[in-house]
Amino acid sequence: MKIHLWSIYYEPVPMGIGPVAAMLAKQLQARGDDVTVIASHPHYPSPAWGPSFRPRRRVRDGIDVVELPVFTGRSRGWQRMLGELSYGAGQTIAALAPFKADVVIATVPSLMVVPGASIYSHTRRVPWVVWLHDIVSGAAAATGLLGEGPALRTVRRIERFAFRDADRVVTISKAFEKQLIAAGVPAAKVEQIYGGASLSLGKPRSGPVAGHSVLVIGNIGLTQNLAELARAFQRSAPLRELGAELRVTGDGVAAPQVHEVAAGGAVTMLGVVSAERLAGELDGARIALVSQHPDVRDFNLPSKITTYMARGVPVFAVVNPGTEAAELVASSGAGWVADSRDLDGACRRLAGLLADDAELARASAAGLGFAAEHFQSAAVASRFGELLEETVGARGGARA
Repeated sequence: MKIHLWSIYYEPVPMGIGPVAAMLAKQLQARGDDVTVIASHPHYPSPAWGPSFRPRRRVRDGIDVVELPVFTGRSRGWQRMLGELSYGAGQTIAALAPFKADVVIATVPSLMVVPGASIYSHTRRVPWVVWLHDIVSGAAAATGLLGEGPALRTVRRIERFAFRDADRVVTISKAFEKQLIAAGVPAAKVEQIYGGASLSLGKPRSGPVAGHSVLVIGNIGLTQNLAELARAFQRSAPLRELGAELRVTGDGVAAPQVHEVAAGGAVTMLGVVSAERLAGELDGARIALVSQHPDVRDFNLPSKITTYMARGVPVFAVVNPGTEAAELVASSGAGWVADSRDLDGACRRLAGLLADDAELARASAAGLGFAAEHFQSAAVASRFGELLEETVGARGGARA
């Protein structure tokens, strides 16, 4: 098949959906498909690559990548919104260009991919598939980014249109699947496929990891509540007695607040690191941490969980116990869940786990086993490819 993957972020963007989109594109190409990626000029988590004024075409790992110009500012909410809108405008224009595809995968976020994908689908008479990583309206409501006014209502309308107009919706979360079906999206249209790990599977740990390093990777956004958790980490007497260190890779809009906390010691900010450095940090971590604000419900499933499990790092999730993140960590046996409403209690429990070699070994093996079955990139791409083939084959009939 000739597949278009439309994703606002793609390599060399090192975080979020950038590495995950690249993983899928490479694996689909490896199975014999012809993949073209239409992304934005790299600008996340910061516009380190400078401004962009015209489309650029590159070849990365044998894959044709078109980078559309976008507004690259991200320090303020209106700048981020302008960046999204400029990407959407570029995608809509690209939909009218003479690109040929059998099927389009539209990655959400950004929701601004939706108009162009729909236009392309209807004008070229080819199917399009929503690849849903976040329910954007849920994230916007939880963070207060858009308030409860017209902007949030517009986001919800675009989401409803996308789920109605697309031929299929692939979700990375079982909770998303349930929410969509409850909202009236036909069950036959929705398919849950976990996002693949952005790094290769690690090896089983042969023994306890030295030291008491706790690692956080990826996006440092508003929903992670990481600054407050870092404060609790630093004031925790049990963690202090162990000499525990919280190591943070990545960047994001909430990174400055975490930097302020890190000045007090026990928290080390590493910034954005290479894939090789990231693999080394994961392999040297005794426990990996995922955190969410207590008000966060199931509008996203942090992709860092899949990476932690794939490298065999035990997972400590400080989240709302009712979320799918909590359910995945607990049911897989890959780690433990602490209530994000009690950060001091979470840190006391974390200290106890850091000192329990037997529990750490058990969780590491369980996470690695679960990841081998569900998160291997080739297996994820195989399931995705089969769904795309089925969707293209069914396109001769009526749209769902």
